[in-house]
Amino acid sequence: MPKDRNGNYKPKVIKNNKNDIYKIEDQVLGMYSKGMSTKDITAHKKNIYGIDMSPTLISKITDKILPLAKE
Repeated sequence: MPKDRNGNYKPKVIKNNKNDIYKIEDQVLGMYSKGMSTKDITAHKKNIYGIDMSPTLISKITDKILPLAKE
């Protein structure tokens, strides 16, 4: 996480002292369920939010959640 001398850095996606990524996972799953590829989702997150997410990470998120939908 970037730091600055005055403590003025305010993360936009995950707030200070938090590691909750469930909202990001929900967004990823929503985009994936609408047919976006892992590479498309990666590019979208980078362009809109400035988040670097690899297609492999996107796949891990979708693989973790989507098997539950098959049950």
